[in-house]
Amino acid sequence: MRSTSGLAALSALALVESANARCRSQPGDSTFPTSQDWADLNSTVDGRLLAVVPSAKACADIGCTPEQWASAVFRNTLPGQMNVYNWEQNYTANPAELCLYNDTSSCSQGDVPLYAINATEPEHLQAGVTFASQHDLRVAVKSSGHDYLGRSTARNSLLLWTQYFQDVNFTESFTVGDQDKGSAVTVGSGVGLKTIYAAAKEVNKTVVGGTAATVSAGGGYTQGAGHSAFSPLYGLAADNVLQYEIVLANGSFVTANEVSNTDLFWALRGGGAGSWGVITSVTMQTHPAFTVSAHRANILFNSTAQAAAAMTVHAQHVFDYDTYRAGQYFFLYNLGGGESFLQTSTLFANVSGDDAQAAVDSFLTDIQVVGATLINQTVVTAPVNDVVGEADDTAGYNGVLGSRLIPAAQYEQNPSVIGAAYKTLLDNGVNSILGHIVAGGKVAENANISSAILPKWRTAKTHVIATTSWNDTLSPSEAIAFQESFFSQNVPVLAAATGEDDSGAYSNEDNVLELDFKTTFFGPNYDRLLSVKAEYDPNDLFIAVHGFPDNSGLPTQAVGAHSASRVKVITGSPLHELHNNATQGLAALSLFTLADAVVARCRSQPDDSRFPEVQAWADLNSTVGGRLIAVVPSAKVCADIGYTPAQWSSAVFRNTLPGQMNAYNWEQDYTSNPAELCVYNDTSSCLQGDVPLYAINATKLEHLQASVSFVSQYDLRVAVKSSGHDYLGRSTARNSLLLWTQYLQDVNFTDSFIVGGQDKGSAVTVGSGVGLKAIYAAAKEVGKMIVGGTAATVSAGGGYTQGAGHSAFSPIYGLAADNTLQYEIVLANGSFVTANEVTNTDLFWALRGGGAGSWGVITSITMQTHPIFNASAHVANILFNSTSQAAAAMTVHAQHIFDLDALRAGQYFFVYNLDGGESLLQMSTLFANISGDDAQAAIAPSLADVQAVGASILNQTVVTALVNDIVGEADDNAGFNNVLVSRLIPATQYEHNPSVIGAAYKTLLEQGVNHVLGHLVAGGKVTENANISSAILPKWRTAKTHVIASTTWNDTVSASDAVELQQRFFSQNVPVLAAATGEDDSGAYSNEANVLEPDFKTTFFGPNYDRLSSIKAQYDSKDLFIVRAGVGSERWDVSGMCTV
Repeated sequence: MRSTSGLAALSALALVESANARCRSQPGDSTFPTSQDWADLNSTVDGRLLAVVPSAKACADIGCTPEQWASAVFRNTLPGQMNVYNWEQNYTANPAELCLYNDTSSCSQGDVPLYAINATEPEHLQAGVTFASQHDLRVAVKSSGHDYLGRSTARNSLLLWTQYFQDVNFTESFTVGDQDKGSAVTVGSGVGLKTIYAAAKEVNKTVVGGTAATVSAGGGYTQGAGHSAFSPLYGLAADNVLQYEIVLANGSFVTANEVSNTDLFWALRGGGAGSWGVITSVTMQTHPAFTVSAHRANILFNSTAQAAAAMTVHAQHVFDYDTYRAGQYFFLYNLGGGESFLQTSTLFANVSGDDAQAAVDSFLTDIQVVGATLINQTVVTAPVNDVVGEADDTAGYNGVLGSRLIPAAQYEQNPSVIGAAYKTLLDNGVNSILGHIVAGGKVAENANISSAILPKWRTAKTHVIATTSWNDTLSPSEAIAFQESFFSQNVPVLAAATGEDDSGAYSNEDNVLELDFKTTFFGPNYDRLLSVKAEYDPNDLFIAVHGFPDNSGLPTQAVGAHSASRVKVITGSPLHELHNNATQGLAALSLFTLADAVVARCRSQPDDSRFPEVQAWADLNSTVGGRLIAVVPSAKVCADIGYTPAQWSSAVFRNTLPGQMNAYNWEQDYTSNPAELCVYNDTSSCLQGDVPLYAINATKLEHLQASVSFVSQYDLRVAVKSSGHDYLGRSTARNSLLLWTQYLQDVNFTDSFIVGGQDKGSAVTVGSGVGLKAIYAAAKEVGKMIVGGTAATVSAGGGYTQGAGHSAFSPIYGLAADNTLQYEIVLANGSFVTANEVTNTDLFWALRGGGAGSWGVITSITMQTHPIFNASAHVANILFNSTSQAAAAMTVHAQHIFDLDALRAGQYFFVYNLDGGESLLQMSTLFANISGDDAQAAIAPSLADVQAVGASILNQTVVTALVNDIVGEADDNAGFNNVLVSRLIPATQYEHNPSVIGAAYKTLLEQGVNHVLGHLVAGGKVTENANISSAILPKWRTAKTHVIASTTWNDTVSASDAVELQQRFFSQNVPVLAAATGEDDSGAYSNEANVLEPDFKTTFFGPNYDRLSSIKAQYDSKDLFIVRAGVGSERWDVSGMCTV
């Protein structure tokens, strides 16, 4: 990924996802619950369903005081509130949806849930989970709302609110299996730490917890790890958890501990808040209560340079407290004007006040040596439960933060680096830098505990946060820019201070814009966490910002669990406007890429530590028999070898180049800054663009299996290509490994192909690199033909049949996918399988029409063959002298479209825009087993009527020959920049509204399209084959033609102009074609269409999409094979590199 644009990019991410992805049910959707449904749920949960409003609105309605507004204890009685209340707003909607403390006159819902279940019993939660699953709702889970990442709220969601699970039960003997774990406390998931401390005091116990009064131990606290000033003494809070009780996504209520649901227990302890279910209780070890001496010092720094020197001193003294296993909070507040204020609070267990004072004296002396002013210091000795927790927490503010775990080794070796970071942060204008000595000691010693806690905790010494707030006078755009700037300026400073390339952070107290949250929050545990997520929540009901799988999410201000492989559900706002507004087109896709780079799970790339080393690539090359190739753009390789212009434009020649795309704009990266181009007339500054880094020139099955294993091992982006005849850019991918099947060239005919025990008759099995022209030539030798198009280099076993595959002979024999009997394919897990009507039947169903490139690497395809026959090809060239005449002539053409039905003829009717109002129609009609005279007679009525509206027939010819000699071109034109859009035009529209179709041609020509390419390739057998079980878009069965509008541009167009040209072309012309269909839900042939389709799931796949998604999850659960506008692509950015 290139540069990022923070929250603005996240906005685009949300928009794209909500437009493109599988979206949860939302108001206005037919699947959204009715009023009666909500009423029935309310009855089921004993009347505890609440309509939720933002906290500012609730406070205005009840008359909150300023003290109540800022009180977390009070705010926790409001279901819609978030302590950091910017998470209640939707800054990125247009217009923004806000509800602000000082202005509730125009409150909008923002990112606040619509309804909440104020649960007091597990049954309430089980009913809520069942209801959310039944209606495919977004769900949010909240105990207190003490949440810095916005995981406890979600727009248009049902909130499962556990604030009133308030039971507290102590025991001296808590048993897990048959093992006594000693004293423990079981608390409901709504119980705050302050309440636990008070109850523990009564039984002379304490628990490991932080200072925040309203943080719930059974909420997100222990799921993130849970730090405490007493962690050096007793470990992290998650280390002290013995058991959870939890409602899972399937509605079951289970216990997770060391003997029951052990993998879930492992994940819950440190694997991230909100991804696993709804916790109803947590059981934690208790420890004997003790006396604490709390030393507090307030220290003034008069400049940021002095702050750096003083914090270097502080870093040099952090080990002073190891003997006592003391914890410390060291908070630095920016006072402006260069001054800052350090408040240290050091907590010593079972140490007298004098000894505590003595322990910090050395630090205080040295800090004054560098000029800092010790304002005052105090020591208080009191029972631990009285010292550790605050009475209340500050809330009701807007806040942004970033954090890192600073290793002990860095404090030992580079304390000045840590000190210097403070100066930079203060100079950058952060409000506060909040340090915590909450690691080392028992935290480090507990490394052997089996849990999902980030391993960086075990080597850390401190957890440091930089944070800043803002007030509501900022406009939404300013608030977004403010947060972006804060992140981009300050997180790199903290990361550099760690001295590590793969620095870690506490996932409960960090920022949603983390570039690689999987590493930063979960480290090496992430893959196992993904597996646990798939087991316990396969449909991703529980999605949290930066949870599992990769989140990352459906759309939003950040994203969440099963972000990597399935639904990415919006944790901010599911906006629709950007991607639904087609004029935003590629600009939106560009932001989509940037957003993904900021917040999502990203695949390994060259600058990542995970990316393969040179030796790994060498080993792969050895494994695949030396067939690993470094790939360069086609313009560069052609320049290097001295190509001719004829070679440049020859698809046959270009197919020998692994990096080439026939439409070579797909090799460019127009949207990076600067653009990365390698163009035909200027290769002096060639950049890689969107061309793969390496390719496997596969000739054996084993080459592909080894490559798939390598890709999975290193989490690489993969591309699959046979020929590169691809209008959607699915056969190339930036920073990817290309699996190139061009040289899988076997061709084998049989008169008896058996599937199961059934003889399917004559067939041909071809390697996935074999082009149609080669198949036609081989078929001619054995007196056979297949259903195929005219393009010489299209591979039958590439994307052709996966999209459906049309042909001029489809009216006789059906679509190419209808004629497919079997595929052999390498799957994402590296296995090699056969898919047909009896083996892997669901995969076979998906492969026939379910979209190219989403299922695996096809190595061969078996297709029915038909007896060879003579074909008569009638070609007419017709001139129109104006766009009005073109409209009239194409209306005539539409009226005559059924003339050819009796003969089941196919036709290509291509209109070329000659400018100046003129255009040329080239009409090629193919008849099977018809003489030239009969062909001429069949077409004569339409030609006469076209002439009647003033069109000029320039010439016409008829050729009769063997079908294999007629149907395929010798070569295909390639090496051009191209954009297109298309629609399937229904037969009923030709019957009832031919003039509407004719008028569309006028509009398209006047809008400047270069070509309008019509294909009479439906009806007849295509319609009759509707009973075939396949994923072919049902619109094919009711269509009569497939019509494309297309335009090219040359390389003198700048990158930004090329982006704008494609945006404008899409936004102007898709509506024209869609209107010409007469349908609200028009369909298109997914192999010849545009990636900017706002609802590709409907347009390309229709009612088949949900089943396709299910099959995708079964065969490629980790989304190894992702292509633009393909199944599962809604979870990924346009490059397929990062989730959204």
